[in-house]
Amino acid sequence: MKQKISICIPTYNREERLNKSLNMTSKAIRNRNNIDMYISDNASTDSTYDIVCKYQEIGLPIHYSCNEKNLGFKANFIKVLDMPRESQYCWLMGDDDYVLEEGFSQLVSYLGENAEKEYDLIIVNGQCGSEPGLKHTCLIEDRDTVLANLGGQMSWMSSIIFSRKFLDEKHILEKMDACQHAFPHIDAIFASLEKKCKVLWFNEEVIRAIGGIPSYFDKVYEYFIRDWYLVIADKRELYSREAIDHYLDNTSINTRFILMSKLNGLDMRKNRNVFTKYAMKYPRHKTWLSAYYLAYIVPKCVLEDAKSIYHKVK
Repeated sequence: MKQKISICIPTYNREERLNKSLNMTSKAIRNRNNIDMYISDNASTDSTYDIVCKYQEIGLPIHYSCNEKNLGFKANFIKVLDMPRESQYCWLMGDDDYVLEEGFSQLVSYLGENAEKEYDLIIVNGQCGSEPGLKHTCLIEDRDTVLANLGGQMSWMSSIIFSRKFLDEKHILEKMDACQHAFPHIDAIFASLEKKCKVLWFNEEVIRAIGGIPSYFDKVYEYFIRDWYLVIADKRELYSREAIDHYLDNTSINTRFILMSKLNGLDMRKNRNVFTKYAMKYPRHKTWLSAYYLAYIVPKCVLEDAKSIYHKVK
């Protein structure tokens, strides 16, 4: 493979998850040329530095930078994406996600076989709770198709690989800096895609989450009901009504959030205003909206039993 891919990981005080992520990812990228990693540490106070050094010592090609103070998540995202200046592709990776060896090998082979082609973005498959509308690896050359079929998948930042050219020519980092919500990278992408674009959808599973309660758990309603849907809804002047409706009709919030909210005592009543505003804006989405309220009503012991059964079956 001639193209160079840099995995870009922003992190802060997540030593345990980062360790698991690097351990699993190292198996996928070891002994490969043109693959390296960039980690921007947002002034962690735990053992993040020691974890990084451990993997550098065994040969993992990690470029590490630690901020003098915490810049906030958005500024750290921007910084880590700006670090690999010589790479053709920059892969924004969560510190609690990892690369699968087999899937990554297939991706590398595909890119090698199509080395003459350039993409604005590469979107890779993974288990994120949103079912992509495309079932085969393909080149998408229409931004409406990207939104309609891959919008949900792209809410998982680790599924997105940017080309350096797209980042720079479309001023993605500057647009991210101007955003005031939880998805600056998504807002910048959908604001910047040309009507005729070049987005590769890679259908093989390439990434997977470590699991457990995510760091953004206490903000899940704010992020995935308010911010995420408003990002898409605000693009009406750029995308067709059909594409937006198709995306919204085929995207649902992962049911694990419903269980997690109940099991961890998150009071849904505090978020009722968010639900009300959303229901008024998108009245067609009654099914999953009702599921949230049912989750609040159902006794905790019932959800505990459901969780136990789920893990046994899994």
